[in-house]
Amino acid sequence: MIRLEIKNVKELRDAIKSYPQVSTQEVNTAINKSLIHVQREAIEEAPVGVTGKLRSSWKLKVQNLEGYLRNKMKYAIYVHEGTKPHWVSRKHLQKWADVKGIPVFLVQKAIATKGTKANPFLKRAVEKSQSAVDNYFDEALDNIMKKI
Repeated sequence: MIRLEIKNVKELRDAIKSYPQVSTQEVNTAINKSLIHVQREAIEEAPVGVTGKLRSSWKLKVQNLEGYLRNKMKYAIYVHEGTKPHWVSRKHLQKWADVKGIPVFLVQKAIATKGTKANPFLKRAVEKSQSAVDNYFDEALDNIMKKI
């Protein structure tokens, strides 16, 4: 799990306690904008592979004062974090190996010997988005102050 840092979280908490209706709406808007921004960056950062599914399979949800962004592909975590050496079925590698022009057995052997290297695309997306996220929450705090 990767978390976004919110620089003015104390002020936002105080505003939510004191003015919950106004504050909740503004904070939810900031959360939504932040996650959309991170998603856009993550789509750019995610490797394309053969199908492009890793880039196109995102789920974004914002609830009351919280939200999340996750990739729906089961293998996303393994691409992001890398893997230890293990054996991969031919059916999972065949298309990729064909596109790359590499015999599938050699790919299987390499993964079984070395594992796979991490490609922390979501972490990079969050890092690239941090200043925009700061701005969204600064804007939320400004809007709360204007309304109260």
